[in-house]
Amino acid sequence: AEDRTPIVAEIKVGGDENAELGLIQALAAAAQLTSRSQLTRLHRQFREFFCEVPPSVLDVYVITARAPERGVRPELARRAHALAGQLVADGSLSAWIRRIACLEMTLLDGRPAFRTARPAE
Repeated sequence: AEDRTPIVAEIKVGGDENAELGLIQALAAAAQLTSRSQLTRLHRQFREFFCEVPPSVLDVYVITARAPERGVRPELARRAHALAGQLVADGSLSAWIRRIACLEMTLLDGRPAFRTARPAE
């Protein structure tokens, strides 16, 4: 993140599973990193990427690229967006996770470009 908060991300490309599973996988990975000792270790190993003090929270990103627009995938993306919003809104994870973002990745001049994902209507 721009403010140097660590990001745990899961990317799903094309037919590789779906955004809902990606959210669950990203949250599971974040759970492994949110203990005080893990955040301190992360800061110690990658000090140049963080502020002066160890991080206290993480951001979670679910990234999709070339996601199928038909079949069950759009509904699973809608469910992932809804669940991410609920988890942030109810504040039950706020001691560990600051933000959950669903992003779409495309290539722009051969480089990854990201934008906020909008689930299909």
